[in-house]
Amino acid sequence: MPETHGSGVRIRYDVAGAGEPVVLIHGYSASAQTNWRMSGCIDALAARYRVVAMDLRGHGRSEKPWRARDYSTRQLARDVLAVMDAEGIGRARIAGYSMGGMVALHLLLHMPGRVHAAVIGGMGAALPRRWDIRDTCVDCEDPGDGAAHARRLSGRFLRAYLESFNPPALVAAYRGVLRDAEPLQSEQLGQVSKPVLCIAGSRDHMCRSARALAGEIPDARFVLLRGESHLSALGNPLLRESMLEFFASV
Repeated sequence: MPETHGSGVRIRYDVAGAGEPVVLIHGYSASAQTNWRMSGCIDALAARYRVVAMDLRGHGRSEKPWRARDYSTRQLARDVLAVMDAEGIGRARIAGYSMGGMVALHLLLHMPGRVHAAVIGGMGAALPRRWDIRDTCVDCEDPGDGAAHARRLSGRFLRAYLESFNPPALVAAYRGVLRDAEPLQSEQLGQVSKPVLCIAGSRDHMCRSARALAGEIPDARFVLLRGESHLSALGNPLLRESMLEFFASV
């Protein structure tokens, strides 16, 4: 299993497929396994691309510092760049989900030369005032009944999730990245010059913010996954299809 210490902590990652690079960045408390492998995204993308799926610091199989000062969006972006450097990747298509979407936005704004195009899932320019993972239909014509969410929270998913669960590290990550996150301003988002696709489930508490984000970024697209929650959206085949279509178009 490849790893790098280029950002000052041990970051582990997986590589699959061949072709132009795609870098996958998971969300808070998740991992490459739970967000990308178990959802089928890695296998789908690896049929066409060289896929690099990493575990950010504090998550998965990577090192887990316990101090809040070891976490920030900038430091998580450094983890991504360290993996790209270790793999000899100068510029890549990237996809970030939830907190990973915050990292993708940071790269778009501060390291645009390393980004070819970006998918931002389950994330907007601002976090909701109340950060949780409860299903809340906020902006959708067809909220559904939550059945998709229940189907995807299988015992296998929960086991994989708990295997890398480290409470002190996750508390530190929350304090360092999410607790006091400032919303991005329109003038900042208007400077994004790369192609962007925003995706969110209709039952995701981030749905309205994700749709607004697509409206703030020049020429960004938005895909709504009807009936999906923040957790279940990654397993929807439309998400994989939309990512493949978008990456092929750029």
